[in-house]
Amino acid sequence: MSVNALNDGRHGVVVLDATPFYAESEVRSATAANCASVHGIFAVEDTQKITGDRIWHHGVVKTGTLTVGNGVTAKVDVVARSRTVRNHSATHLMHKALREVLGTHVQQKGSQVDPDKTRFDFVHTQPMSDAEIRKVEAIVNGEILANAECQSRVMAIEDAQKTGAMMLFGEKYAMWCA
Repeated sequence: MSVNALNDGRHGVVVLDATPFYAESEVRSATAANCASVHGIFAVEDTQKITGDRIWHHGVVKTGTLTVGNGVTAKVDVVARSRTVRNHSATHLMHKALREVLGTHVQQKGSQVDPDKTRFDFVHTQPMSDAEIRKVEAIVNGEILANAECQSRVMAIEDAQKTGAMMLFGEKYAMWCA
């Protein structure tokens, strides 16, 4: 059901023309945030990519009223976002280390990343031994302690492939970051 306004205490979904929030997908959980206008504050509890580029912001009105057509300022919890980004990077390091230790057949099958933890799902032919777990941990921790500079580049899929970027999830993204 569509409504034109959400009042104090009401749960609902807000759709914005543009958003600074990560939508929950295979690689990240939603980022804690809020949308504020002169009339009210909407606490964003979850973001979901529903269709195409449309992102739905699920949450609750903390104060006042949020009305369709009134402008809002969308703000990300910067501390939570930074922690989530670090944990997201850890999934890439873990994937690389798992492939190095267990073999190149290892592929990520999903993950959940939030400010406090990451879960990494992968396929392997047998349970990991204690020695394999310790080796993967040592490789990941070594990369973290090396504290190498990180760069993000947005490019076409073909250009990313030329750099050696690994393509996951059926290559369904329009652009790649390498």
